[in-house]
Amino acid sequence: MTASRDCHVVMTTEDIKSQCDQKLKVSRLTDKETWYAEATKTDKEGYFIGKPPTDSPFWPHEFIGYLSESDWAAMTPEQKRTTEKKAAFCYLAVTDSVEPLFVMPCCEALSSGGKTEIAGLYIPISHRLLADQTLADEALHKTISSDLIHQFGHDWSSFTPEYEARTEIVLQWATQRGLHPLITLVILCCVTEGCITQFLASATRKDIDYEPALKRSIVHHARDEARHHRFFTDVFRLLFTQLDMACKPKYATLIPQFLRAFLDPDKKAARFVMEGVFDAAEIEQRIQATYPEEVVIHSVTQGGSHLARLSAEEGLFDLHGVKEAWIKAGLEAMIR
Repeated sequence: MTASRDCHVVMTTEDIKSQCDQKLKVSRLTDKETWYAEATKTDKEGYFIGKPPTDSPFWPHEFIGYLSESDWAAMTPEQKRTTEKKAAFCYLAVTDSVEPLFVMPCCEALSSGGKTEIAGLYIPISHRLLADQTLADEALHKTISSDLIHQFGHDWSSFTPEYEARTEIVLQWATQRGLHPLITLVILCCVTEGCITQFLASATRKDIDYEPALKRSIVHHARDEARHHRFFTDVFRLLFTQLDMACKPKYATLIPQFLRAFLDPDKKAARFVMEGVFDAAEIEQRIQATYPEEVVIHSVTQGGSHLARLSAEEGLFDLHGVKEAWIKAGLEAMIR
């Protein structure tokens, strides 16, 4: 093994490649005929918002946790509909940004035109093809979310999800320490895809009724994201199997930072949703009551459990400084 001062060097011996191949969980590609049939079916179904249903919300109230039943009861029908639309918009805004900002560039780099190694990282042909497929999926998700947002008929373009600024801080931290941008991006995407998959699983429950076009888009998104989560989990395993032992801790300490950046509550979104219904003091009161630190930590712990499990399986908690990084992020309960 050789160490690199900027952690760009990984191990790519035949023995390591064999170890990597044994770890892969996504055993085959979705064949092209199946994939194109699914995409065509999606196009034919369409995502067109019709007349507002009178007996169901535009967006599930249980996903707007900072508003109580008494809050909803006090609203006019117009206030309810606008509030529900704003909350749905905030969800779509995350999809509309996370795909082109992070996931699509990562997939494009991983596919990399047929190279055997990317950033020194061995990527099997099957997973370079999966990266291409994931790139196409994510482009479709971004297109659908953008189209749905356009159908809302409101200009809310000035709103940006709060996770973006928090994530940028972590990315800058990694750059300052000489970490490879693609490897950093792989870790970030493993966080985002797993966390999004967990949310989508709850949003596709049959007992939750809301705007049919939105639910159709989420059912489609959930199906794809589960596959993408498995793909990025594989790439994560490939990465930490190959990284030089001197580099592993530096990358492993990114995981709790990205978890907090992506899963901490979007208080800016909460303020945006409640504007026009409550005054500033009432809004802040609801935010403070909804998001005490212990509740936030519990939420991140639940949403990021897949990363704690992966870190334990890859022996990352045993590396120098890694447990301390999780403790510093307030996530000591996740250490295994």
